[in-house]
Amino acid sequence: MGPSLNDDQWRYVPTDQTLFDTISNGRRGTLMPPWKDKLSPEQIWKIVAYIRSIYRGDPSKIVW
Repeated sequence: MGPSLNDDQWRYVPTDQTLFDTISNGRRGTLMPPWKDKLSPEQIWKIVAYIRSIYRGDPSKIVW
């Protein structure tokens, strides 16, 4: 199971581009698969927007 996406305990700097790249390409050494062959870039950006909408951590830690 992956880590929570709605807090501020992130392993990587949580930029929108980092989220997009992780969803698109997956994460080596984890169970996160790449989605770029199944979802369009527009759909992936909508997922990034959803993740931002549920965020409950410290807003100063977000790099938009």
